[in-house]
Amino acid sequence: MSTLTPDQLYDFAYQAGLNGQESMTCPSSYLGYVIPEIFSNGEIPQKIWRSGYAEGLENYGTYMAQGAEDAARDWQD
Repeated sequence: MSTLTPDQLYDFAYQAGLNGQESMTCPSSYLGYVIPEIFSNGEIPQKIWRSGYAEGLENYGTYMAQGAEDAARDWQD
């Protein structure tokens, strides 16, 4: 297993949130990568994961709401 970077972790968390996978809790490994206890630059993986995951969930909600609005508008036309 390889160790990933903070940016990769954020991207993975964002995609997980966007797709409704995993949870808000940072896993110890993901997609074959080991998630360290703390990154060498001092960043905490749990904070990065929560931030990325929350943004993914938020964008998922936005997409769903816009889709529902579009469907309602198309139905009325």
